[in-house]
Amino acid sequence: MVSEQLGLGHAFEIDPETSNGFLYELAQAQLVREVFPHSPIKYMPPTKFMAGNIFKGHVQDTLFNVCSIMTGQSIHLLGILTETIHTPLIQDRFLSIESARYVFDNMRNLADEIYFREDGVIQERASEVLEKAVALLEEIAEMGLMQALATGYFADISRTPEGGKGLNGVIIREDGYLNPFIPLMLKGGRTNG
Repeated sequence: MVSEQLGLGHAFEIDPETSNGFLYELAQAQLVREVFPHSPIKYMPPTKFMAGNIFKGHVQDTLFNVCSIMTGQSIHLLGILTETIHTPLIQDRFLSIESARYVFDNMRNLADEIYFREDGVIQERASEVLEKAVALLEEIAEMGLMQALATGYFADISRTPEGGKGLNGVIIREDGYLNPFIPLMLKGGRTNG
């Protein structure tokens, strides 16, 4: 697959009580954008540390919106202030859309006007995250992907080669099966029509 077809996801998930947490989030979002400049990036809102305080949650979501526009995330999921309390109502979704529009319109070109100090918190955090990612990938390369999966290297979830979920939903293709998307995907590139 070409980079333009390789969708990646990451999230705004640092504990909001962390000093300089926004700077760390900004560092990580900018790092992902720079490491994968041609891939669509799905940037997900804070959920792990949403505690039911809708006013604080709305502020957390606003900071997420700011981080997204500043770092050029491709696909921006909206955070919704009540999502930890109940299934969000239409008015909750409207507030989230309104907040994102406000931030995106008012900060549209902010990223073009700023730069990150070489010795600053953001650059140091990005370097630390990148170094840890490279070290982790080297460990995985040494042990092999299947062993890393079995050990729980990804999201602290372990899956043995014999285990996992989803096998019941796998079926054998019958003769004559046609999925017109597969040849287009394997061809790569961007085409219209």
